[in-house]
Amino acid sequence: MGKRKRKRAGTSAWRRIDVVRLSLVRESSFLSRIRVETPSDAHGVFRRFLGKESDRELCALLCLDAKCRPTAMQIVSVGTLDGTWIHPREIYKTALAANAASIICAHSHPSGDPEPSPEDAAVTRRLVMAGAMIGIPLLDHLILGAGDEYVSMREVGRMDFYGPSAKFMEGISGESPGKANGPSASYTAAERNIPPP
Repeated sequence: MGKRKRKRAGTSAWRRIDVVRLSLVRESSFLSRIRVETPSDAHGVFRRFLGKESDRELCALLCLDAKCRPTAMQIVSVGTLDGTWIHPREIYKTALAANAASIICAHSHPSGDPEPSPEDAAVTRRLVMAGAMIGIPLLDHLILGAGDEYVSMREVGRMDFYGPSAKFMEGISGESPGKANGPSASYTAAERNIPPP
């Protein structure tokens, strides 16, 4: 007869936990304007980083310090011909690691038409809400078209949110979301609409 192994009481409840360390790795760099204060400024930085055209959708993130100076950039996702996955978790992971005070996102439309889709508006809404919760506001979301064409969601007023999400945002930030929308809005004015938590 073989011996039966006895299980020690409570051993199944233990699990190894990894101790980790987060760090940013600088892959390369390039010179940019000292401050990014308008959608046009942001467009110039993104075009320099991403180039003029791509055969698939790319989503990029620009992290800014408290004075709207660029500190880090990353391509967050590479999609297909007609879409890319943009999730707040992936956007804000880099923003938090880079100690960003605010962020600007941009993604390309390989069709060359920068007109925002309903999905673009939904993603913008989710990013604004996530940013308000963690204290890193999304200042703008640019959609890049062919050549130098682009649409700023802030300039076209697509960062105004009404209904239940507006009440939610007001509760978090103490301000009505999207107050600094429109063609004359600067990022420095927009950033002041979401005070730190």
